[in-house]
Amino acid sequence: VHSSGSGALQIPITCYNFYEGKALQIPIEGNCNGAGDISFRARTSGGYETFEGQFSGSMLKDCSGTWSNGTKQLSFSLGARN
Repeated sequence: VHSSGSGALQIPITCYNFYEGKALQIPIEGNCNGAGDISFRARTSGGYETFEGQFSGSMLKDCSGTWSNGTKQLSFSLGARN
């Protein structure tokens, strides 16, 4: 993921991925840099899942990118929930 700006600032982020169908909450940890790029990792029973992407506009708004688990990859989009 590439964005304009230095991206030197690293902001740690902790959140979770919630699978509604299984009522399963998986903790996710990672960081965001000053340019809005994100990198998260979650440990699951099937191994590690990674989320690489970028915030669109403000870091408190939606972000999107690629989710990976082994050789599987899918697009994702995340949004803040109140």
